[in-house]
Amino acid sequence: MQTRQKTYPPRPATTPTQPEEHHPTNMTTPFDFSSGDLTQTVTVFLRDRPKTTFTVHKELLCSESLFFQGCLSPSSNFKEARKEEVKIGDTTDVASLRALITWLYRGKASLVQGLKLDCDESHAIYQEKLTKLYILADNVMMYSLKNDILDVMSKITGTIIAIEPQSVETLLEADLNNSKLGAFMVDNIAYTLHKMPGIYHGPEPWAKLLRSMLDDYPGLAKSLLDANFALVDNPKQKPNRCKYHEHGDGIRECSEPKKGENDGGKLETWKFLTDAE
Repeated sequence: MQTRQKTYPPRPATTPTQPEEHHPTNMTTPFDFSSGDLTQTVTVFLRDRPKTTFTVHKELLCSESLFFQGCLSPSSNFKEARKEEVKIGDTTDVASLRALITWLYRGKASLVQGLKLDCDESHAIYQEKLTKLYILADNVMMYSLKNDILDVMSKITGTIIAIEPQSVETLLEADLNNSKLGAFMVDNIAYTLHKMPGIYHGPEPWAKLLRSMLDDYPGLAKSLLDANFALVDNPKQKPNRCKYHEHGDGIRECSEPKKGENDGGKLETWKFLTDAE
């Protein structure tokens, strides 16, 4: 199938996907991260260096990633452990790798501040960057980063902005349509179509691209249909954000709602300007 050139049309108003049953293995780090002795560093690079080379504290990298933990473990026989350097796959872009490393040191705030500022206020480009970062996080098994990305994505797809079909296509091309983010995107789009059914057959670029994608990806059409029937059965459903989180040993537990908050951890995505209070 020919890859479509991505453009960024105007968006209608809010969107969803379908969860992957994924249970990470234990992340019992072989490094003494609790000692606070961050003296060991490794080189992480992408394609042609030195432009894409980053120096990262090994303990920090391995505490968040099963992939890096495995290939950099002192007991492993991998060349990465001997050379103390890791090359990331050629399909990864520099911006995603930089964002991943920034997240290691700054946490979720880096996804909201630094990454967003690079997008010139374009929500479509911002969603695309978050989606590519999610794909990289999946490749290197950084589950807490995946959860943080989902939280940020749920915040920016609110009363006016929908999930962009381009971001869904990026996820499909990476064979992550059954991921947690894929589930969120499908649910979000299904909710948009449920609230505004006439938009699907409209002339807007967003709708045209979605219709074209459903022709190219029959599996996506089935997922949207399933999500739509779920909404018909229970039109007021508002999934808890934990539905779209990775859970398992070594992954930070989901935050509990603060006392006095009335959202119960619900995703803000499902509320439209036209929704009754």
